[in-house]
Amino acid sequence: MNFLDFGFEGKRDVRTYTRTIVFIFSTYIFGSLFMVLDWELFFAKNNPDLLINDASVPEIMGKSRYLFWLLFPFLLTGLALAFSISKFHERRVLSLFTSREKFDFKRYLIGFLVGVIFILPLLIFEIFQNKNLVWQFELSKFLLLLLVSVLFIPIQTLVEELIFRALAMQGIKARTGSNRAAIIISSLLFASMHFSNPEVDFLGYGILPYYFIMGAFFALITYWDKGVELSSGYHAANNLVTALFVTSSWQAFQTDALYLDTSQPTFSWWIYLQLVILLPLVAIVLQRIFKWNWKV
Repeated sequence: MNFLDFGFEGKRDVRTYTRTIVFIFSTYIFGSLFMVLDWELFFAKNNPDLLINDASVPEIMGKSRYLFWLLFPFLLTGLALAFSISKFHERRVLSLFTSREKFDFKRYLIGFLVGVIFILPLLIFEIFQNKNLVWQFELSKFLLLLLVSVLFIPIQTLVEELIFRALAMQGIKARTGSNRAAIIISSLLFASMHFSNPEVDFLGYGILPYYFIMGAFFALITYWDKGVELSSGYHAANNLVTALFVTSSWQAFQTDALYLDTSQPTFSWWIYLQLVILLPLVAIVLQRIFKWNWKV
């Protein structure tokens, strides 16, 4: 069965989707309040002039602690999404994950390993050629980062895939009847979600096509593979490798990674060259493994 056709099951009227969107967004906001509470209880007294969105907050709070609270809302959002599909849409929660009889963890692992195999060499190349990277390894801080990242980044990336590559694509397909519209519109929504990222503030709107292309890539492999297992695995690999190896003072994920990038934030076409070369190669490798039909 076409994974996107699950959107035709259960309740799929505008009111039902509105309830779901409002509920999961409200849950995310609620989850974000725990960071604010932590700041007010333990840090605000000694930093009365700082707000929670100040650039120095991760350093003051502790980068792994900050990262934990940044990722924690995704756990609650995932639970809210599962509840919404079951109670509001009245369809199986599994239909949000895959068209198979159960979630295919082997596929997830393949997506993750392929992501690491393709992303890590490029990152290592960047590390060797970037003279503005500073080695900042501290064992205790890195182990805490590793724990938080391994536990919560897979949750964050899975929830994003469920929202944009499952809920959104299935809903758009049900409204338009078009697979292509579902892929394109969901990718635009994914890009628009990153409007508030600090990367956009520093690099400008030229970075948004990067998010659109990534979203389209995830959407295509979700469509071709009839589930979010591969896209979730690759997405987790991308975020996890980045969080552990290189960080900067201006990106969304500020971590105690192995390297700190001290260069001024600049927009580089190298980002898109990676996408133009890397993602097609990944798609070809996965197609060879799973024998997809390339048609959309």
